[in-house]
Amino acid sequence: MDPKKTAVVMIEFQNDFVKPGGAQHDAVRDVMESTGMLSNSLKLAKEARALGATIMLTPITFAQGYPETSRHPYGILKEIVDTKAFRKGTWGAEIIEELKPLPEDIIIEGKRGLDCFATTNLDLFSAVAKSKTSS
Repeated sequence: MDPKKTAVVMIEFQNDFVKPGGAQHDAVRDVMESTGMLSNSLKLAKEARALGATIMLTPITFAQGYPETSRHPYGILKEIVDTKAFRKGTWGAEIIEELKPLPEDIIIEGKRGLDCFATTNLDLFSAVAKSKTSS
């Protein structure tokens, strides 16, 4: 595998999930601790960057009032609305400081549900990448 042709997709590494005090942290804390998720992920990102792989950060964010969701969200989206998590412009929606995006990283914007790529700007990055390889 060529690291320079490899991307590591890092999903929802945001304060509301990852940090104590985050609106959804209690829901994921035990699994994060039992798997060493954060330390393993940070190590992966550091080593991948050093090898020249692309880091793609995929945050989930919502406007105030959650107009991007259905009128009656369910499952995890209902929990997000009920706890007022991942609101644009808030501490909870920010990518954690330990994974602060570097200039060469790609931030996939527009994630509003469980799928990391539907409704996002990934198509734009794909078009740019294709134009660079055809030059």
